[in-house]
Amino acid sequence: MTDPSKKTITPSDLESQFRGIKSQVDEKTGQAKAQAANKMVPAGVAAAVLVLLIGFLFGKRAAKKTSSVVEIRRI
Repeated sequence: MTDPSKKTITPSDLESQFRGIKSQVDEKTGQAKAQAANKMVPAGVAAAVLVLLIGFLFGKRAAKKTSSVVEIRRI
């Protein structure tokens, strides 16, 4: 029986181990990206609606301050 501490490590052994690790990392990051994308879409829509609402309210307020009153008189 051979001693496990005397085993020679070849470049192909290292390459296969690194490929295995890389595939696991890629799988985990792919899942994390998918979960983040699922959460970001509703957050982006909510932020856009909030910006539009704030813009509408400030525009309405500014229009009240600068609006003109036109009087029409019959002669």
